[in-house]
Amino acid sequence: MRKVRIMHIGDLHLGTRQYGMARREEDFYDALNRVKKLALENDVDIVIISGDVFDSPKPPARAVFELSEFVRALSGCGINVCGIEGNHDLTQDNYWLSVCGIRPLDGLLEGVGYSKGIAYVTGFNFCRSEELLDKLDKLADFCGDTSRYPVIVLHCGVAEMGAGFNPDLSVHQLVPALKKVGCKYCALGHIHIPMEQKVDDIWFVQPGSLEMKSVDEPQDKSVEIFELDKDTGEVLGLTKFPYQTRRIVFENVNTDEDVDRILATSPDSISDNLTVCYVSNAIQNGVSRLSDFGKDNGLMFRVVPVGDPETRSKTDDFDRHSSMNLLQMAVETFFEKDSDQYRMVMDILSTGNPRMVVEKFMNDNNNEEEK
Repeated sequence: MRKVRIMHIGDLHLGTRQYGMARREEDFYDALNRVKKLALENDVDIVIISGDVFDSPKPPARAVFELSEFVRALSGCGINVCGIEGNHDLTQDNYWLSVCGIRPLDGLLEGVGYSKGIAYVTGFNFCRSEELLDKLDKLADFCGDTSRYPVIVLHCGVAEMGAGFNPDLSVHQLVPALKKVGCKYCALGHIHIPMEQKVDDIWFVQPGSLEMKSVDEPQDKSVEIFELDKDTGEVLGLTKFPYQTRRIVFENVNTDEDVDRILATSPDSISDNLTVCYVSNAIQNGVSRLSDFGKDNGLMFRVVPVGDPETRSKTDDFDRHSSMNLLQMAVETFFEKDSDQYRMVMDILSTGNPRMVVEKFMNDNNNEEEK
């Protein structure tokens, strides 16, 4: 039996400087280097990245350098690196993927790797759910009866895979379209929670993010490695490879006693942690005392002043998902949910790239007029 060994990663968010800390940006590069080591140690043939390689469509130079070095090291060992763009790093022409040496999968109908009519991997960049389903239908028309794609890479929130409120799609919407192209492994990105399930002989797998980007995701991280039968396209086995990231500790500081307890902590015992302190405004000088403690001892401290401890949540500080849900409800008060205007506003909010979204919106309208 001939096999191909594939590593699946997603949501790298390189360039993230959480809480403005340079050491947190380094943590994301360290996670990438751990993944490189795992790929080399486990003799993978292909690495696929399911979107959000960078945290922004305008990444810092360091992030571009680190990803280029990652690809160069793997390519030098014969490992093919391919991927798609997510909502955070979406460009008009797969610019950053190409610059860093990653083979863009979007629109690449010949896929990556061949064997007896099987192109192992293809995928689509982040897009609206109805557009994604349309692309899958067009891929099925292209395939006909002569070829199939066992691995499809997508960047979308799926209801059954932890997407929560207002997911892009459901597994049962995707299954009919994926079966038409012979998919056996749907490599998902976008949601940072690792999860996998098999539905109608198709594995739906999201490895989660490489580092903890939001407080509402688990700190335990891993990558997925699986094998395909080169001749049949069947998935032969999935293995999760966990690795350690920096521990993040959240402290609710509601009283002077809480402050005293933290100040009495040995700096050496927490020097490797990121400590996030949510400090009640009722505590006099609580914020300054804790901030000084962190600075004086060279600790990774983030001190957040907050209001009433009974009404706040630790996720308030950077829970992007709940914020987007509130924004969505606000946009619905101005535009019908199925209107072009609504979609354009939500695309701007989710991608953070107004110019690209507006240009795409205008081009789509011009194409429709020409028809």
